[in-house]
Order: sequence, then C-alpha cells, then structure tokens
Amino acid sequence: ERLVADADEAGTSLVFLDTGGPSYGSIRTLSQVTGDPAADSAVLSNRGAVWLEDVVPHPITASLTGERVPLLASGSWHAAFSGYSGYTLATIGNDRDGMLGSGIGYQRRTLSSNHILLSAAAPSPWTTWEPAVREVLVDAVGHAASAEYGAVSGVVTDGAGEPLPAAVELVGGFETTTADGAGGYER
Repeated sequence: ERLVADADEAGTSLVFLDTGGPSYGSIRTLSQVTGDPAADSAVLSNRGAVWLEDVVPHPITASLTGERVPLLASGSWHAAFSGYSGYTLATIGNDRDGMLGSGIGYQRRTLSSNHILLSAAAPSPWTTWEPAVREVLVDAVGHAASAEYGAVSGVVTDGAGEPLPAAVELVGGFETTTADGAGGYER
C-alpha cells in the first residue's frame, strides 16, 4: 500500500504487469494488498491462443486493431482480473475457455499520474508474446510517462438556477464525479 500511496503523493504513474503461473506478477500483489482489483486469476498453458477483445479506443490501446487481437501464442501462461475500480480497456480470453475477464485496465490517480494494468505482459519463460504485447506495452509506458490531466469544477443547477446533486460525466475522458447537495463538483 505504501508504494501506491507514495506514487500518488509524488504524482508518479505505475504500470502493473502480470502473467499466469507460480510467479504471478504485480497485479496479483496489488489485488492482495489493496483489494483493487477485487480478484485476479492465473491461467496455465494448454488453453490455445490468448487474445484481447472488446478493445476501447484509448492511447494505451491505440496500436491494437481488429475485433480479436492475438496476444500470446498457444500454451502461454496468462492472467485476468475483475472488480477493478478503474476502467477496463480490453478483455482477455483464450481459445479453450473464451473470455476470462479484464486484460487491460486504466485509472487516473492524480493530475499527473495513472495506473495501468496489463494482465499478460510480464516477462516469463512460460509465455510467448505476439507482436501486440510489445506494442501495447510501449503505448502503456508512453501514456504513463506523459500523464497530464486537467481539473474541472462547476455547479449543477436546475432551470431556475437552484443547485442540484447529480452525477457528472466528463465526455470523452473516462471520468465521472458526483455533485454534492449544493450542486458543486470537482475532478
């Protein structure tokens, strides 16, 4: 927990990598220490090819094209996560089991940092990367290194100008916040 707290305080992004198998990776540790994501699962070999799908357009996923993106060769260990408080940018699955859960996660942490979770990008002798792993890893590290976000604030009012509590979604930014009883919000 201290690493996450110190990174947030310093405005430093963290990229968490994982893979299946006995060594697991940093997403498993993040889940065990903070409870977020709520669960992770490791999948051993003999499940066929591993792929990403349901890819959400984002700078982290910019290099991924197609409906089902090959990620790891058949027989590679891999992982998935679920119950993440951030956003899922792609799901991960394999030929034998189908969709397993989240494969890429993203969460803005401060005005200059984020967390990025890549469930099948940790180096492992039991994993054979397809070209997409390298590409998404480069995109993720680039996005983490250049994280910079603005802040917004305002007051939600009704037609008569009276403040309203409300849910506020920042369009195109993967961000939401809630307006308080006086209609004020800040993110």
